[in-house]
This record gives sequence, C-alpha cells and structure tokens, in this order.
Amino acid sequence: MIGDVHLRIGNSGKALSLHQQALGIQKIAPPLNHPHLPSSYDYISTVYSVTGEYANALESYQQALEIRHIPFPPNHPHIASSYRHVGLMYKSLSEYSKSLEYYETELKIKKTILPANHPDLAATYYNIDYMYYKLTEYSKALRAHQVTFEIRETAIPRSDPDLASSYFDIGLAYFVVGEYSKALEISKKVLSPNHPYVGDCYNNIGEVYCNMRDYKKALAVDQQALEIIIAPLPENHRDLVHPYNNIGIVYNKMKEFSEALSYQTRAVEIREKALPPDDLDLATSYHDIADVYSNIGKYSKARSFNDRELTIREKNCLTIILT
Repeated sequence: MIGDVHLRIGNSGKALSLHQQALGIQKIAPPLNHPHLPSSYDYISTVYSVTGEYANALESYQQALEIRHIPFPPNHPHIASSYRHVGLMYKSLSEYSKSLEYYETELKIKKTILPANHPDLAATYYNIDYMYYKLTEYSKALRAHQVTFEIRETAIPRSDPDLASSYFDIGLAYFVVGEYSKALEISKKVLSPNHPYVGDCYNNIGEVYCNMRDYKKALAVDQQALEIIIAPLPENHRDLVHPYNNIGIVYNKMKEFSEALSYQTRAVEIREKALPPDDLDLATSYHDIADVYSNIGKYSKARSFNDRELTIREKNCLTIILT
C-alpha cells in the first residue's frame, strides 16, 4: 500500500492520512464487518505506534479486535494477532497487568491451533515472561521463560539469534530469583568470541560471581566484559557504565579502594553526560561512589554524593505521587 511506502521513508503524517482515507472508503461500502476492515485499523495503529502515539494506536487496535470477533471464530489466528497487538500497546503504555491479560488470551488461542513446540508459541511465552518480570513476579517469569527456552531449543536452529537470546534471558531469570550457579551455567552456553550478547553475558556472569563472593573470578570476567564492550564504542558511551560500575563494585568488595574509585568515577562521569539530572540510574552511580568514599574515610565527599542521590530519589518519588 502507498501508505506503507510513506511510513518506510519516514513520512508518517502522509502515511496516516492515506490509511485514514482508505478506512473511510471501506466504512462507506458495506458490510462494516468485512474481514479487510480491521487491517485498515491495524495500518493506522502501526503509524501511531511508530510516532509514539500509543493511546491512539491502542484505540485503533481495539477497534480491529472488536470487528474481527464478528466474522471469525474465537480461536482464529487473526483474533490471536489482534490480542497480541493490544497487549503490545498496553506494554508500551506501561500498563503491564493489562498487557499480560491480552498476551495470555493470545496464548490460549494459539495453544488450540498450533503444535506444542511451534516457535510462535515461544514468542508469546516470551512476552508473558517479560510482563511477569515487569510486575516483579520473578518466579512466574522464570517458569514462562523456561517454556520459551524449551520450545526454541527443539524448534529452531542452533545458529538462530532467538536461541542465543533465550540462553541470555533465562540466565538473567535465574539470576533474578537468586539461582546464581544455574544462571552461570546457562549464560556460559551463549558465550562465543563473536556473539553479539557476549559482553552482556560476561557482565551478568561477573555479577553472579560477585554475589557468590568469588571476587577474583568476578573481576576477571568483568574485565573481559569491558574489553569486549569497549572495543567498538566511543570512550564516553553509556553502554560502558555497566562494566565500569561492576568492576568498581568488585574492587570495593576486595577493599582495593583506589581502583574502585577510579572505575566508579568513570561511571559517574559518563552517566552525568548521558542522562538527565534526575535519572534514577545516576542516583545509583552516586550511591556506589559514595560507598567507596565512605570506605576510605572521606565522609564529606561521601555525604555530598549521598545528598545528590537522595535529591534524585525524592524528586522521582514526588513525581510518582503527583501522577
């Protein structure tokens, strides 16, 4: 469609106008429950989503879902797709309970029409896993991701990026619920020198070793992570904060405070340049560097960073209360 062409070249306003015109024409010609009509609502939702107008996209996707219920049986694949679209928009609006509700309905439909090891089921379980994670229901998130992982291991090639991603994600899931040895075992399976997740995986494995109080191994792995992540990036890139921060924390645990201070200072400097002044990640960096200053007896410096951390956290709490 011409509207899709305009959207691909970045002309979202023209794309929206054309799709709305197409919808208007389709609504004039009966019947209003024609199976092609929801597609026009989907196209309009896509444009709204690309431009960040998620509430409008949600409304249009809901209209598409409502119309699809008329000509199609309740377990039709088009119905499942509509539930996924609505769930995605609720996710974009940070309404995770609502999103979970729609993803679970999508899953119920797909389980009636797809074999148990179909990759599309894995994608839906993955979305459910992510919603549980955002809702801090970590045990449920882990169970959902275990299903995702099992399906992908049997249904897709070993070289498929989705399988590598599943190794990475299930390692994180085990980490979140405190099963650090299991997290380490799973995460190591994804590690190969040229894998796109390799730096992040080393970061996570370093955190596992740190939580197991094996600081020498944690430091070695964190330094590997930094070496991999820093190679293609400019020196002040925000993705460097995680490895700098991890190394700083490990040195602090090992009581090598001058090294800890050096790495935490780099993390603070990068975040101060890359983030808005009231960002909670910046507060975390202030907390970590304050801890180092406190350990070396520079209490006024520690207090200064603690005060900055507190200011950010109070401001964010006030924002939540007022909204």
